[in-house]
Amino acid sequence: MRGRSGATLAAALLAAGLSGATAMGAPTPAPRPEAGAPEAWDPPCGWPEGVQARALELSTRLMPASLRRILERHQRAVAEGARRAAREGHAQGPLQADGSADRLAVSLARISALLDGHAPMKEVAREMGVAAHLVADLSNPFRTAPGDTAAAAYQRRFARYLDERLPKLRVVFEGYTHPLLEQGDLPAFGRRLADRSRSYVDDLIGAYRRFDATPDPALFDERSVPFGVASLSFSRTVTDTARAWLHAWRRAHGDLGGLPYPLDGPPGGAADLATREDP
Repeated sequence: MRGRSGATLAAALLAAGLSGATAMGAPTPAPRPEAGAPEAWDPPCGWPEGVQARALELSTRLMPASLRRILERHQRAVAEGARRAAREGHAQGPLQADGSADRLAVSLARISALLDGHAPMKEVAREMGVAAHLVADLSNPFRTAPGDTAAAAYQRRFARYLDERLPKLRVVFEGYTHPLLEQGDLPAFGRRLADRSRSYVDDLIGAYRRFDATPDPALFDERSVPFGVASLSFSRTVTDTARAWLHAWRRAHGDLGGLPYPLDGPPGGAADLATREDP
Protein backbone atom coordinates (compact mmCIF):
# COMPACT_ATOMS: atom_id res chain seq x y z
CA MET A 1 0.00 0.00 0.00
CA ARG A 2 1.22 3.47 -0.80
CA GLY A 3 0.80 6.55 1.38
CA ARG A 4 1.94 8.43 4.44
CA SER A 5 0.45 5.86 6.83
CA GLY A 6 0.42 2.97 4.37
CA ALA A 7 1.63 0.44 6.92
CA THR A 8 -1.22 1.30 9.27
CA LEU A 9 -3.75 1.14 6.45
CA ALA A 10 -2.38 -2.18 5.21
CA ALA A 11 -2.69 -3.62 8.71
CA ALA A 12 -6.32 -2.49 8.89
CA LEU A 13 -7.06 -4.09 5.53
CA LEU A 14 -5.47 -7.37 6.54
CA ALA A 15 -7.29 -7.38 9.88
CA ALA A 16 -10.61 -6.93 8.07
CA GLY A 17 -9.76 -9.49 5.41
CA LEU A 18 -9.83 -6.83 2.68
CA SER A 19 -6.25 -6.72 1.41
CA GLY A 20 -6.35 -6.47 -2.37
CA ALA A 21 -3.51 -8.97 -2.70
CA THR A 22 -5.22 -11.68 -0.65
CA ALA A 23 -8.92 -10.95 -0.94
CA MET A 24 -9.28 -9.99 -4.57
CA GLY A 25 -6.59 -12.05 -6.30
CA ALA A 26 -4.72 -10.48 -9.20
CA PRO A 27 -5.63 -6.82 -9.58
CA THR A 28 -7.70 -5.67 -12.54
CA PRO A 29 -7.42 -2.25 -14.16
CA ALA A 30 -9.50 0.43 -12.48
CA PRO A 31 -11.52 3.05 -14.34
CA ARG A 32 -9.21 5.90 -15.13
CA PRO A 33 -10.05 8.89 -12.90
CA GLU A 34 -9.98 12.23 -14.65
CA ALA A 35 -7.26 14.49 -13.28
CA GLY A 36 -8.79 17.76 -12.19
CA ALA A 37 -12.15 16.95 -13.79
CA PRO A 38 -15.00 19.17 -12.60
CA GLU A 39 -17.74 17.48 -10.62
CA ALA A 40 -21.31 18.65 -11.23
CA TRP A 41 -23.06 16.59 -8.56
CA ASP A 42 -23.05 16.21 -4.81
CA PRO A 43 -23.89 12.82 -3.27
CA PRO A 44 -27.26 13.06 -1.49
CA CYS A 45 -26.09 10.70 1.27
CA GLY A 46 -22.82 10.04 3.07
CA TRP A 47 -22.15 7.90 -0.01
CA PRO A 48 -23.68 8.13 -3.50
CA GLU A 49 -27.28 7.01 -3.43
CA GLY A 50 -26.58 3.67 -5.15
CA VAL A 51 -23.87 2.88 -2.60
CA GLN A 52 -26.19 3.82 0.26
CA ALA A 53 -28.93 1.60 -1.21
CA ARG A 54 -26.56 -1.36 -1.43
CA ALA A 55 -25.40 -0.82 2.16
CA LEU A 56 -29.04 -0.77 3.32
CA GLU A 57 -29.72 -4.00 1.45
CA LEU A 58 -26.75 -5.81 3.00
CA SER A 59 -27.42 -4.45 6.49
CA THR A 60 -31.03 -5.62 6.22
CA ARG A 61 -29.84 -9.16 5.44
CA LEU A 62 -27.97 -9.17 8.74
CA MET A 63 -31.04 -8.51 10.88
CA PRO A 64 -33.14 -11.06 12.79
CA ALA A 65 -36.04 -12.47 10.80
CA SER A 66 -38.81 -10.27 12.23
CA LEU A 67 -36.87 -7.02 11.81
CA ARG A 68 -35.68 -8.09 8.36
CA ARG A 69 -39.31 -8.54 7.26
CA ILE A 70 -40.20 -5.07 8.58
CA LEU A 71 -37.33 -3.43 6.72
CA GLU A 72 -38.07 -5.31 3.50
CA ARG A 73 -41.78 -4.45 3.69
CA HIS A 74 -40.98 -0.77 4.27
CA GLN A 75 -37.96 -0.30 2.01
CA ARG A 76 -39.35 2.97 0.68
CA ALA A 77 -39.71 4.37 4.20
CA VAL A 78 -36.11 3.40 5.00
CA ALA A 79 -34.91 5.24 1.88
CA GLU A 80 -37.09 8.25 2.76
CA GLY A 81 -35.48 8.39 6.19
CA ALA A 82 -31.98 8.33 4.71
CA ARG A 83 -32.86 11.15 2.33
CA ARG A 84 -34.49 13.16 5.11
CA ALA A 85 -31.34 12.92 7.20
CA ALA A 86 -29.28 14.01 4.19
CA ARG A 87 -31.45 17.12 3.74
CA GLU A 88 -30.83 18.02 7.38
CA GLY A 89 -27.10 18.34 6.70
CA HIS A 90 -23.95 16.31 6.26
CA ALA A 91 -21.03 15.80 8.56
CA GLN A 92 -18.14 17.86 7.23
CA GLY A 93 -15.17 18.23 9.48
CA PRO A 94 -14.51 17.11 13.07
CA LEU A 95 -17.00 19.43 14.77
CA GLN A 96 -19.81 18.59 12.38
CA ALA A 97 -18.98 14.89 12.67
CA ASP A 98 -19.45 15.22 16.43
CA GLY A 99 -22.85 16.68 15.67
CA SER A 100 -23.68 13.71 13.45
CA ALA A 101 -22.57 11.38 16.24
CA ASP A 102 -25.01 13.09 18.59
CA ARG A 103 -27.77 12.88 15.96
CA LEU A 104 -27.06 9.16 15.58
CA ALA A 105 -27.43 8.69 19.35
CA VAL A 106 -30.77 10.52 19.29
CA SER A 107 -31.94 8.48 16.29
CA LEU A 108 -31.12 5.14 17.92
CA ALA A 109 -32.87 6.14 21.13
CA ARG A 110 -35.88 7.22 19.08
CA ILE A 111 -36.01 3.84 17.29
CA SER A 112 -36.15 2.04 20.62
CA ALA A 113 -38.81 4.45 21.91
CA LEU A 114 -40.94 3.98 18.79
CA LEU A 115 -40.75 0.22 19.20
CA ASP A 116 -41.56 0.40 22.90
CA GLY A 117 -44.49 2.67 22.12
CA HIS A 118 -45.87 0.32 19.44
CA ALA A 119 -45.56 2.97 16.74
CA PRO A 120 -46.38 2.01 13.14
CA MET A 121 -43.57 -0.07 11.69
CA LYS A 122 -43.33 2.30 8.74
CA GLU A 123 -42.30 5.04 11.17
CA VAL A 124 -39.73 2.74 12.78
CA ALA A 125 -38.31 1.86 9.34
CA ARG A 126 -38.09 5.55 8.40
CA GLU A 127 -36.08 6.32 11.54
CA MET A 128 -33.81 3.36 10.79
CA GLY A 129 -33.09 5.05 7.46
CA VAL A 130 -32.10 8.20 9.33
CA ALA A 131 -29.67 6.21 11.50
CA ALA A 132 -28.24 4.43 8.44
CA HIS A 133 -27.53 7.72 6.70
CA LEU A 134 -25.71 9.04 9.76
CA VAL A 135 -23.57 5.90 9.98
CA ALA A 136 -22.70 6.34 6.28
CA ASP A 137 -21.71 9.97 6.87
CA LEU A 138 -19.51 9.02 9.83
CA SER A 139 -17.86 6.25 7.80
CA ASN A 140 -16.88 8.54 4.92
CA PRO A 141 -13.29 9.84 5.30
CA PHE A 142 -13.98 13.06 3.45
CA ARG A 143 -17.16 13.81 5.39
CA THR A 144 -15.30 13.60 8.70
CA ALA A 145 -12.05 15.28 7.60
CA PRO A 146 -11.45 19.00 8.08
CA GLY A 147 -13.43 20.83 5.41
CA ASP A 148 -10.40 22.40 3.77
CA THR A 149 -9.73 22.93 0.08
CA ALA A 150 -7.77 19.70 -0.32
CA ALA A 151 -10.57 17.55 1.08
CA ALA A 152 -13.22 19.35 -0.97
CA ALA A 153 -11.22 18.88 -4.16
CA TYR A 154 -11.19 15.08 -3.91
CA GLN A 155 -14.36 14.22 -1.99
CA ARG A 156 -16.62 13.86 -5.01
CA ARG A 157 -14.00 12.03 -7.05
CA PHE A 158 -13.62 9.44 -4.30
CA ALA A 159 -17.40 9.04 -4.00
CA ARG A 160 -17.65 8.42 -7.75
CA TYR A 161 -14.73 5.98 -7.59
CA LEU A 162 -16.42 3.98 -4.84
CA ASP A 163 -19.65 3.90 -6.84
CA GLU A 164 -17.80 2.60 -9.91
CA ARG A 165 -15.85 -0.02 -7.98
CA LEU A 166 -18.74 -1.19 -5.79
CA PRO A 167 -19.31 -4.48 -7.71
CA LYS A 168 -15.67 -5.42 -7.06
CA LEU A 169 -15.60 -4.73 -3.34
CA ARG A 170 -15.38 -7.65 -0.95
CA VAL A 171 -17.76 -6.94 1.94
CA VAL A 172 -16.78 -8.31 5.33
CA PHE A 173 -19.14 -8.30 8.32
CA GLU A 174 -17.25 -7.90 11.60
CA GLY A 175 -19.97 -8.82 14.09
CA TYR A 176 -22.98 -7.31 15.85
CA THR A 177 -21.54 -5.94 19.05
CA HIS A 178 -19.33 -2.96 19.81
CA PRO A 179 -18.00 -2.11 23.31
CA LEU A 180 -19.36 1.43 23.24
CA LEU A 181 -22.82 0.27 22.21
CA GLU A 182 -22.79 -2.38 24.93
CA GLN A 183 -21.88 0.35 27.43
CA GLY A 184 -24.76 2.48 26.15
CA ASP A 185 -22.46 5.35 25.15
CA LEU A 186 -24.09 6.07 21.80
CA PRO A 187 -22.45 9.47 21.08
CA ALA A 188 -19.00 7.95 21.72
CA PHE A 189 -19.82 5.15 19.27
CA GLY A 190 -20.52 7.70 16.53
CA ARG A 191 -17.38 9.65 17.34
CA ARG A 192 -15.33 6.46 17.16
CA LEU A 193 -16.62 5.86 13.62
CA ALA A 194 -15.67 9.39 12.63
CA ASP A 195 -12.18 9.18 14.16
CA ARG A 196 -11.53 5.92 12.33
CA SER A 197 -12.65 7.14 8.91
CA ARG A 198 -10.87 10.49 9.33
CA SER A 199 -7.58 8.66 9.81
CA TYR A 200 -7.56 7.62 6.13
CA VAL A 201 -8.02 11.01 4.50
CA ASP A 202 -4.32 11.96 4.25
CA ASP A 203 -3.60 8.70 2.40
CA LEU A 204 -6.45 9.41 -0.02
CA ILE A 205 -5.38 12.97 -0.69
CA GLY A 206 -1.82 11.76 -1.30
CA ALA A 207 -3.02 9.17 -3.82
CA TYR A 208 -5.04 11.75 -5.76
CA ARG A 209 -2.19 14.23 -5.77
CA ARG A 210 0.19 11.60 -7.12
CA PHE A 211 -2.30 10.70 -9.83
CA ASP A 212 -2.81 14.34 -10.81
CA ALA A 213 0.98 14.75 -11.09
CA THR A 214 1.53 11.47 -12.98
CA PRO A 215 -1.71 9.83 -14.22
CA ASP A 216 -0.95 6.15 -13.57
CA PRO A 217 -3.99 3.80 -13.44
CA ALA A 218 -2.07 1.57 -11.00
CA LEU A 219 -2.65 4.26 -8.36
CA PHE A 220 -6.33 3.23 -8.41
CA ASP A 221 -6.17 -0.52 -9.01
CA GLU A 222 -7.23 -3.18 -6.51
CA ARG A 223 -3.94 -2.94 -4.60
CA SER A 224 -4.18 0.84 -4.21
CA VAL A 225 -4.90 3.07 -1.25
CA PRO A 226 -8.21 4.36 -2.71
CA PHE A 227 -9.47 0.82 -3.36
CA GLY A 228 -8.41 -0.30 0.11
CA VAL A 229 -10.11 2.65 1.80
CA ALA A 230 -13.23 2.17 -0.32
CA SER A 231 -13.37 -1.49 0.74
CA LEU A 232 -12.87 -0.69 4.41
CA SER A 233 -15.30 2.21 4.43
CA PHE A 234 -18.10 0.37 2.66
CA SER A 235 -17.69 -2.80 4.72
CA ARG A 236 -17.72 -0.79 7.91
CA THR A 237 -20.77 1.17 6.79
CA VAL A 238 -22.60 -2.16 6.45
CA THR A 239 -21.26 -3.58 9.71
CA ASP A 240 -21.90 -0.46 11.78
CA THR A 241 -25.38 0.09 10.35
CA ALA A 242 -26.23 -3.47 11.35
CA ARG A 243 -24.72 -2.91 14.79
CA ALA A 244 -26.65 0.31 15.32
CA TRP A 245 -29.98 -1.12 14.14
CA LEU A 246 -29.63 -4.27 16.22
CA HIS A 247 -28.66 -2.28 19.31
CA ALA A 248 -31.86 -0.22 19.08
CA TRP A 249 -33.90 -3.39 18.41
CA ARG A 250 -32.41 -5.18 21.41
CA ARG A 251 -33.03 -2.19 23.68
CA ALA A 252 -36.72 -2.56 22.83
CA HIS A 253 -36.57 -6.31 23.53
CA GLY A 254 -37.00 -7.21 19.87
CA ASP A 255 -37.08 -10.87 18.86
CA LEU A 256 -33.61 -12.12 17.84
CA GLY A 257 -34.87 -15.28 16.17
CA GLY A 258 -33.41 -15.90 12.73
CA LEU A 259 -30.30 -13.79 13.33
CA PRO A 260 -27.94 -14.91 10.52
CA TYR A 261 -24.89 -15.07 12.79
CA PRO A 262 -24.41 -15.55 16.54
CA LEU A 263 -24.83 -12.36 18.55
CA ASP A 264 -21.21 -12.58 19.68
CA GLY A 265 -20.06 -12.60 16.05
CA PRO A 266 -19.47 -14.87 13.06
CA PRO A 267 -17.14 -17.86 13.48
CA GLY A 268 -13.59 -16.62 13.13
CA GLY A 269 -14.66 -13.05 13.89
CA ALA A 270 -15.75 -12.04 10.38
CA ALA A 271 -17.94 -13.24 7.52
CA ASP A 272 -17.96 -12.53 3.80
CA LEU A 273 -21.19 -11.10 2.39
CA ALA A 274 -22.30 -11.48 -1.21
CA THR A 275 -21.32 -8.70 -3.59
CA ARG A 276 -23.59 -7.11 -6.15
CA GLU A 277 -22.16 -9.37 -8.87
CA ASP A 278 -23.21 -12.55 -7.07
CA PRO A 279 -26.40 -14.29 -8.26
